[in-house]
Amino acid sequence: MGDLNLCRRMDVVKTKLTWMVMVTLTVLLVAALLAAGAKAAPAATPATKSAPAASTAPPAKTQALAAIIEAAKKERTVSVSLTAGYDKPQVVEQLKKAINNKYGADLDIKIQATSGMAGMIAKAIMETKTGAEPTYDVISLSTDYIPRVTKEGIVETVDWRSLFQPGTPGAAQYDHPQTKAGVIIYGGTIGLMYNPQKVAATEVPKKLSDLVDPKWKGRLGMHSYATHWARFAFILGKKQTLTTLRTILKTNKPLLDRYPPLNTRFLAGEIDLVFSVDQYVEENKARGKPTAWQNMDFVEIQDYQLVVMKGTKRPNAAKLLGVFMASPEGAKFTIEVAKKAHNLYPGNQLYDEVASAKKDRIPVYDWGAGAYPGMLDFILSPAYEQWQKEIQLMLDTTS
Repeated sequence: MGDLNLCRRMDVVKTKLTWMVMVTLTVLLVAALLAAGAKAAPAATPATKSAPAASTAPPAKTQALAAIIEAAKKERTVSVSLTAGYDKPQVVEQLKKAINNKYGADLDIKIQATSGMAGMIAKAIMETKTGAEPTYDVISLSTDYIPRVTKEGIVETVDWRSLFQPGTPGAAQYDHPQTKAGVIIYGGTIGLMYNPQKVAATEVPKKLSDLVDPKWKGRLGMHSYATHWARFAFILGKKQTLTTLRTILKTNKPLLDRYPPLNTRFLAGEIDLVFSVDQYVEENKARGKPTAWQNMDFVEIQDYQLVVMKGTKRPNAAKLLGVFMASPEGAKFTIEVAKKAHNLYPGNQLYDEVASAKKDRIPVYDWGAGAYPGMLDFILSPAYEQWQKEIQLMLDTTS
């Protein structure tokens, strides 16, 4: 009996030993496998390191711009019509230098100040119809003219966004088919410029209807552009606007003229208030002329765009100029050197005016997502031309 119990105890011991051996072997096996895996891991490293080699080719956007740059270098020159200020010799030289530094393209940039957008467009239409080479490779137009030149087929519709560089806002090109031909290079708005030493802050007019007050007789200047008055009337109502405008003309006999001559008269002290564009505010301050600005019934951001003329022999140089002007570096040049404003970049008058208008809950309209409902359809309709004729007749005869 004792021998039997001894045998049983020995069997139990053997079983426990066997189980312990198996557990030990299993642990050792797992450890070995983990060690092997850890040692094998570095073997995959070369594949990870070599991944960038598959993407060494520049992205499509970079390739597209690179092709434009190289072609522009071969074209060597570009003729441009830009608004006054860009045509100053020192401004032109700085523009050439900036483009050469950025792209390595030493372009001979020939800038002519725009004398009148409507006349320039009429000439371009005639050149296209006769097959003549366009006078300019690229021109600047206010956005309200873009639908017309697009409809007339005298400008190229460029995919500007495919050429934009980092930091350039996508909003620099509009989405609407009738306004996307150009690229925004600066902007402005129309409101009331005044001499704060002659007009107290408490009495500054804030609406067009405020200019009816007889106290402004002999002190007021107003622009004579029927295109703007037609859009103004479309937003506020034709009957209301034309009635108010007619009353101002009869009562206060304002000085009517284009923007530049009006500013000259303002600088000379002949008038204290000017219903005009905001671009002269900072210029006048720099000259030592007390000048302030007041947003009126609403703010209509009037962007100025570069458009490439159809038929130009230097399309790449024209596009490169547009790409630069829309970029952060181009905006810095425009604001600091050419003394223009920009709604898409901070640190300038227009940007601040828009922010102020929004703070004061003054309606703000642009030509993109924030366009006044129906405006684009209006300016493409026969009514736009008809309203301009009516308004121009009133401006010519009432005053």
